[in-house]
Amino acid sequence: MSDKRELLKTEGLRFAYSSATVLDEINLTLLPGDLVALLGPNGSGKTTLLKLLCGILTPRAGRVMWDGSDMANLRRREVAQRIAFVPQELTVPFAFTVSEIISLGRTPYARMLLGETKQDRAAVERATDLTGTRDLVDRYFGDLSGGERQRAVIAMALAQVAPGSGQPAHEHPAVLLLDEPTVHLDINHQIEVLELIHSLNRSYGLSVLATMHDLNLASMYFDRIILLNAGSIVAQGTPVQVLSRERIESVYGTDVVVEGHPTCRNTPQVILLPTNGNGREKAISS
Repeated sequence: MSDKRELLKTEGLRFAYSSATVLDEINLTLLPGDLVALLGPNGSGKTTLLKLLCGILTPRAGRVMWDGSDMANLRRREVAQRIAFVPQELTVPFAFTVSEIISLGRTPYARMLLGETKQDRAAVERATDLTGTRDLVDRYFGDLSGGERQRAVIAMALAQVAPGSGQPAHEHPAVLLLDEPTVHLDINHQIEVLELIHSLNRSYGLSVLATMHDLNLASMYFDRIILLNAGSIVAQGTPVQVLSRERIESVYGTDVVVEGHPTCRNTPQVILLPTNGNGREKAISS
């Protein structure tokens, strides 16, 4: 029987920067094993929502629940041991090796005056193996390509949410939040990173919520989609349920055609159309 615990849940979540409301009445649920894409135009509140879910920001109203407990009542260390946040870009000011970057994920488990534990080393080794970064561990993070950097940062996140001492893996559900994991990557590395995320979800049992801009990649790689617009959820469900022509045109304000993927079942693909006669003109005969 599948695990139906509500790992992450928001109830009436609201957030504002000064007087500008960014998110309003956000209600969503993330279950164990979920693979969810968070879509929406620029400024719709996607990144802000991720930061609320991992405790970086505090809601103005409503609450975030972790496994039935109000996150406001949990220690920051407890949250960090369960939820890992991968930002769009990780700034590393010093010459850290990939091995050192991945090891930083064990910070929530660190104890004063005690060095690295056996569990820490095992967590780092497993994260390295799962992300295929073993051949990168001795290289400097700043020397990596965009795709290699993303794999290293995901490895750090996996090390962060791996069980600590006395915490069995099967009793330690974890969530990975990613903010635009394919940003600045060419198409080959976009596919590489999304294949990695998909594999971690399927084989490692990791629950994933990722913001995406590419609707077609989201449709191909994610089981469920949450669509934001102007700080509110306008639709959530499977790609087929969410990515309709009418809804995309309403939310993004652009003309599209939505067709089925030529090789992937239940995978809508969005085709952009030029507007007002602009773009390359092509005659289409009927």
